[in-house]
Amino acid sequence: MPAHRFYRSAAALTLAALAVTSVSACRDDSARMAEVPFTPIVAGEAASVTLAPAVEALPTAQKRVTVTHAAPSQPVYRYVEDAYEMDEAFGDAPPDYGFDYGGVQPWVWRTAGDAWRMVEPTAYGERYYFYEPGQDDPYLVRDRDFAYAYDDGRLVNVFDRSGRVLDYYEAERRADWASRYYSRARALRQAAKRDDREQIAAANWARRQQRIEQDRQAWVQDRQRVAAWRAYQDRQDAQHRRELGAERERRQQASWAYRQWRERDYQGPPPRVAVAQQHKRDWQFWKRQEQARRERDRDS
Repeated sequence: MPAHRFYRSAAALTLAALAVTSVSACRDDSARMAEVPFTPIVAGEAASVTLAPAVEALPTAQKRVTVTHAAPSQPVYRYVEDAYEMDEAFGDAPPDYGFDYGGVQPWVWRTAGDAWRMVEPTAYGERYYFYEPGQDDPYLVRDRDFAYAYDDGRLVNVFDRSGRVLDYYEAERRADWASRYYSRARALRQAAKRDDREQIAAANWARRQQRIEQDRQAWVQDRQRVAAWRAYQDRQDAQHRRELGAERERRQQASWAYRQWRERDYQGPPPRVAVAQQHKRDWQFWKRQEQARRERDRDS
């Protein structure tokens, strides 16, 4: 995996997603061209929830991640900022689908540009995994207490729950857990490609939606409190609003449709969540945009 390419879903790419009313089939990332209808949230009683293992109960990673510093061209807070932006774009919209992984049902949200967020429940709250388009490797894993930033298989930063960056020696002490998370993130991403999507009970989404929203609001507060993060945010916001506007609008429409259905006491057909396919020309456009942005950052 090359040096970290942060998620930037170009507006021209995502505008096409507004008219799409189906969820894409789980196929190889480089060959997704077809679309199939799917209804992710269904009425009914809450299903039993199997919790994912705590980090200390995850298998020891076969390969330990190397602890290093982010490259000089990569501002420290770009990792959490990129994940934060994806969270904000998804808002309180329901997941696109769930899938089975060892009895646990992780939930998936996918952008029109094919960046992914996956969330799984643990005894200590929700655990989040963030991926760039077309990548099995995560660039960020976030649990209740820490966020682990990765670049090309290396652990480049660890952030505590207040948004503070841990120094190298503190990060080194967390390398074992970071390695376990990295291995699980890769395994989840590969499993999510299979064509065995699961629907999610509306009652389960209603219960966990509040926790996910609380985690999102905690990040909002951290972002405003940490001066270095806020400074990076101030330099990026105008561009990011343009690039994420269409994705945010699409998710707001999905959230509105779900709320209308819930207010009808889940009567009538449940809404569908739209996820657009990324065609070859869109992928090439995204790469050109990203390369231009990286060059601007290097020159600044």
